[in-house]
Amino acid sequence: MTEQLAIYRRYRATTFGELRGQDPIAKTLRRAVADGRLGHGLLFVGPRGTGKTSTARIVAKALNCLAPAEGEPCGTCRSCIAITEGATFDVVESNAATSNRIDDVREDLIPLITNPPTDLKRKVLILDEVHRFTNDAWDALLKWLEEPPPGIVFIFCTTDPSKIRPAVLSRLQRFDFRPIARAEIAAKLQAILETEKRVAEPAAIELLARLADGGMRDAESMLDQLLSSGVDPLKAADVEELLGLPGADRIERLACAILDADAPAGLAILAEFEARGRDPRIIADRLTDLVRRGLHAALAGGGTVPGDAAKLPAGLDLSDGGGATIG
Repeated sequence: MTEQLAIYRRYRATTFGELRGQDPIAKTLRRAVADGRLGHGLLFVGPRGTGKTSTARIVAKALNCLAPAEGEPCGTCRSCIAITEGATFDVVESNAATSNRIDDVREDLIPLITNPPTDLKRKVLILDEVHRFTNDAWDALLKWLEEPPPGIVFIFCTTDPSKIRPAVLSRLQRFDFRPIARAEIAAKLQAILETEKRVAEPAAIELLARLADGGMRDAESMLDQLLSSGVDPLKAADVEELLGLPGADRIERLACAILDADAPAGLAILAEFEARGRDPRIIADRLTDLVRRGLHAALAGGGTVPGDAAKLPAGLDLSDGGGATIG
């Protein structure tokens, strides 16, 4: 039986042009590769699921592509295929979440650094979660960042650059990945659905885009789970039920109960959530999202806060993608 790859792996960006939501970074890196001005050490910073490791792989292909077009890898040459399929020892990925000690660096990374490329033009070392490296591990790596061997490029990825020593940061070119806009996430989810020949209502796609909180990988993973259920077409109510989310109507009722100081009604709704096994953190997140969007709508409509606060739940629908009104 053929292994079925997860959606986020099947639809991962393979060229700079396919990257979504990171246009400034894609343009800068592509131009740097085309002009031969890419540094030996790069630092990709940003929330999870925003394309850091995917971009690192694209950089590796662009540097080694046999037929690049203005810094863009062709994706079809021998080098691009080898990198895509993980069939080369010259592009290596390591995760500092599990390999972060000085012994890991000495035994695993330094031999890779000191040996020249074998079948590609450049050796690319992609290190993820690098804020997890110990101080001793950084000490062992620092020498090679200061005086790198010819033909090697280091790409460090992290969600927390504050934990990386200044001596390291000063030797790297930093690129900050921003959370991906909901519209970009929704557009890619729709494209995936069309390729998979599946259907989802716009409200369901918008809900997934909002739940992803700027992370494309999270959105794709949730969509993968939902498609596995076989529900077609996919509706917002299906998303809530299959992902274990509190329903939009019940969140609105809870907000009304809080604003009306109706403790019995609020406690009854919370008891219902508990009986259905809903996560309290998700309840709090969706309640906060409702109130935030209500405040935005009140201010946009010329209302005052907190004078209009009692009307926040009216006319709001958590399944929409914005444009809420105060009724």
